[in-house]
Amino acid sequence: TTPPAAGTLALDGFTDTGATDGTSTDNDFAVVLSGQEPGSQVVLQRSTDGVTWSTTTGAQTALPDGRYNFRAVVSDDAGNSSISNTVSVKIDRVAVTPTFDSRSTHDTTPILGGTAGAGDVVTVTVGGATYTVTADSVGRWRVDTGSATPTSGTLALGTPGAYPVTLAGLDGAGNTATASGTLTIDPASINLGDIADGARSVITFFIVA
Repeated sequence: TTPPAAGTLALDGFTDTGATDGTSTDNDFAVVLSGQEPGSQVVLQRSTDGVTWSTTTGAQTALPDGRYNFRAVVSDDAGNSSISNTVSVKIDRVAVTPTFDSRSTHDTTPILGGTAGAGDVVTVTVGGATYTVTADSVGRWRVDTGSATPTSGTLALGTPGAYPVTLAGLDGAGNTATASGTLTIDPASINLGDIADGARSVITFFIVA
């Protein structure tokens, strides 16, 4: 009636490419059990939600993006069984392309924003300055160029005109994606976007009697 030793489950040939442990672009690897009861029967299982498990093989090949859990069920001839430790990985081979909210403003130190993958690190370059910001849990990023310190360069948006904005997104698995947009400095523009963001600009209205 004593359950057999379940042993230890591990990944073999798996490369963790991400900044987050267990997140990787590597979708070809093996699941290996060692130290189990001699003579026992081993069934490897895989789950994408940790609740529903299905039988799988040791060789995992070309797995689609997603989160995977692996475990082994070890049984002896008497019908006793044990479950090994669970090993989890997240396969992520495609980065979310960041976006920039292109806009026109009279503010030469504007608030910039856009979208990216949740938690992605976004590098924003505009007007000779580069900023690094992390997208929030819903995939929004924001840089206040009036208070943020550039990671390199010096911001120079004093001349009216269109300025290219370049973006580079980096996700937790190490995937990258780039994009671009345009920021227009126009002295005639009213910063309605900045007002919505709680900006520094003040608009004065004159009433002529």
